[in-house]
Amino acid sequence: MTKLLASGLKIQTYFTNTTSQETEPILVDTSTFVPTRADHHKPPKIVHVACGDRFILFLTHEGRVYGSGLGKYGLLGEPSDTSIRPPVELVIGNNEIIKSVGCGRTHIFYLTYKNELYSAGRNYCGALGYDPGTPYATANLVPFRSDLYTIQKVICGLWHTVFMVKDKQGRQRIMACGANSDSQITGFQQRSDIHEIPNHFFTGHKIIDVSCGGMHTCFLTNEGRVFSVGYNNERQCVS
Repeated sequence: MTKLLASGLKIQTYFTNTTSQETEPILVDTSTFVPTRADHHKPPKIVHVACGDRFILFLTHEGRVYGSGLGKYGLLGEPSDTSIRPPVELVIGNNEIIKSVGCGRTHIFYLTYKNELYSAGRNYCGALGYDPGTPYATANLVPFRSDLYTIQKVICGLWHTVFMVKDKQGRQRIMACGANSDSQITGFQQRSDIHEIPNHFFTGHKIIDVSCGGMHTCFLTNEGRVFSVGYNNERQCVS
């Protein structure tokens, strides 16, 4: 489990696991971050952090991404079973500028300022948004109709991802890809491609936020109502 507290350049991280522990918050020294581009000289200013199973990503105000932790499945560049530290800069595509980052257990989605999606990591059940015949990958461009939809938010669960988008008419759409064994992206066949969740599930409601758990998903409406779907063994769907 990782808890993060950020303020300007100050980031505190609290680790609890079975092999090593930091029982008190420690300050992450951003001056140790390793850039891959020669034009980077100052410690980066972190504006967002995202955590996966055993890795962490830092998004800077310049749209660059640094990663640290277990680099398995190509999560942090070339696949590696060793831990990467200090954090190293990750090159996404053709040095793309990244707008936001979402992490699942072992997969990552990057949203660029060009309204494009890149994904990396383990492609279990099509978690990366394309053919699950590719078992894992470093950051690749994901097939997505960016000419038709503008991505607002990317939310990752254990092995599924939900996308809040708007079409050219400004209408809210909810899309998804990845694992659906427990109907965490509603009761349809599992698909690796990014596809729309049919509107009839939310008829008469405007979805303003989405949150993904391991194998369940919750949708918040502008009326303050919540829809939940997916694995419900501990009543996490509140039903």
